[in-house]
Amino acid sequence: MDNDRYIYVDLYLKGNIKLRVFSVYIHATDSKERKILQTTLLRLIDNSLQSGFHIIIMGDFNADLIKLQYLIDSGKTIPWKYDLVHGLVLRNFLDLYDICHDTPSPSFKRSNTSSRIDAIFASQNLVSDFLFCNIVHSYLYKSDHEIVIAYFSNIQHESQSRSRINNTKRQVPLLKSMDLSKWTSFADYSNTYYNNHNFDRLKDLPSNHANMNNLWMEVKKAILAISNSKIPHK
Repeated sequence: MDNDRYIYVDLYLKGNIKLRVFSVYIHATDSKERKILQTTLLRLIDNSLQSGFHIIIMGDFNADLIKLQYLIDSGKTIPWKYDLVHGLVLRNFLDLYDICHDTPSPSFKRSNTSSRIDAIFASQNLVSDFLFCNIVHSYLYKSDHEIVIAYFSNIQHESQSRSRINNTKRQVPLLKSMDLSKWTSFADYSNTYYNNHNFDRLKDLPSNHANMNNLWMEVKKAILAISNSKIPHK
């Protein structure tokens, strides 16, 4: 790989699962180099999918995803600077932040301008239960970009993934369909789940790495259970 605009790592996980994670930084200006880079990445993504990789691609795409959605919805011509992100949409990649929020917030702010140019996409064959994606502010360094962060549960074994693909397919929470009544039901069930599973036992654990991991596993398990019960999925 001889390009300083992207990097990827291949992870070979238990159960013969191959995961390829891309980090990209696309040129901010319309240029010949940007055209070449977008074409190169789409070709690499296609080759990765054909080779059986599950893919996560994230970074600064320098293409406003809010505007892209408007162009798609209105049937207008898509400018070539959107070739990469539009190519991901056409390949059924999931825009993880968009799935989780009714009104997308900008990830980039400078002076009087703002846009959503930072994102995390996942291929539809990703063998994992997606939990949540959000934009958060960094207090460790100064930047006009916010942090986009996504949470997943454990990567599943290939045998489990085959069963999901053949029988149920992967489910994605439809957070956009939630209204006040459904969120109230979600909150009530969360309280019930908390009490029924005696989460009070976790409040006074000593502060150490082992307990931090145990707490995170308990929280993930609870989020999945409550989500599956109270949030519509597709």
